[in-house]
Amino acid sequence: MGVSNAIRKKELFDAVERAIDARDQWEKGDEEHLTRPVEEAIDDLVGLCAVGSIPATCRKLLETVTAMATEWEEWKVRASYTEEDQSPGNGFWRALAAVNNSKKEVKTRKVFTLEPVAEFTRQKVSPRQICLNYEWVDEYGRPQFEKVREELASPGTHVGPDFVPPLERAARALEDEEAREDAQMQAGLLEMVNKKDEPVALSNMIAEKLSCTQISKICRCSTDRVYELCDEQGLDRPPMHYDVRSQRGPFEKQLTAGEEAAIDAEQANPTRGQLGPLDPIPEWNTQDQAPNDTLSEEPEVSVETVGSPLTLEQQIVELHLQDKDCREIAAIISNVSWQKAAAVIRRYKKQPDVFEVTGTTG
Repeated sequence: MGVSNAIRKKELFDAVERAIDARDQWEKGDEEHLTRPVEEAIDDLVGLCAVGSIPATCRKLLETVTAMATEWEEWKVRASYTEEDQSPGNGFWRALAAVNNSKKEVKTRKVFTLEPVAEFTRQKVSPRQICLNYEWVDEYGRPQFEKVREELASPGTHVGPDFVPPLERAARALEDEEAREDAQMQAGLLEMVNKKDEPVALSNMIAEKLSCTQISKICRCSTDRVYELCDEQGLDRPPMHYDVRSQRGPFEKQLTAGEEAAIDAEQANPTRGQLGPLDPIPEWNTQDQAPNDTLSEEPEVSVETVGSPLTLEQQIVELHLQDKDCREIAAIISNVSWQKAAAVIRRYKKQPDVFEVTGTTG
């Protein structure tokens, strides 16, 4: 026996609530990486929508979960190849908010009914209009008045217990079409769920140049356990972290010989970008403000640096010190989500010495 629509709808709504609650708890904490309860809640929601019936009133919910699942899987692929992607970007969080909003918008569809022919007659509705209401017309669209007379003479002749009003038939046909589309969306979700469960061989991850830290995130185990598995399987231990040239995943373009040489030169000359002893001192532009003048206006926000460049986290802290909130920081630094900015700021408040600025903002 199938599950009733009311029970099924409650199951879907409860799964959404668990995902939202897990997200809220993570945002209140100090973890930068997305926590396991959040990942499990999202996976459970996607898996629940991938199988089982979808009530007609929950169709919008299925659409938004499908869009969210796409963002979710794309982030998991990115996170498996970079240690910087500690949590999904704004696209995923907007999609999750849309899921929550669609749950609030769920409404029961109105069932269309028709008054009996005798009632229409009592209300002085014309026979022609009664025929149109019941769609009693011939192939040329002409009203079949005899059906009105027969129904008045013997109620139930044409409007029996199984009669479905025309508007209700149209609504049910639309629901059938939507159900077929829902089945296609569920098939896509199920494919994502099944793909997620396919194990990835440790040897393949090492061959893809993943670091020990990245492998531990994918396998959800400690870095010590990764090295134990490598020893058990006779595999070379991957480094704990790779340098900047080894952080590229298989989908990123390879560096050219010139770009490789530029990186080598940058690493060999850490003072590059600063004035050397033989470099000419730049002349002061008399039209600019004198060094000792007091600024009358607040300087523009900038994350460009002079001297040693600021790290991404230092840029976030600099903007925070300029009274920018998390969402403003995310808008200024394009590759940073507001959740990451919030996590960095939380760590800065606890350990400000760790974020000592090595460069100055321009």
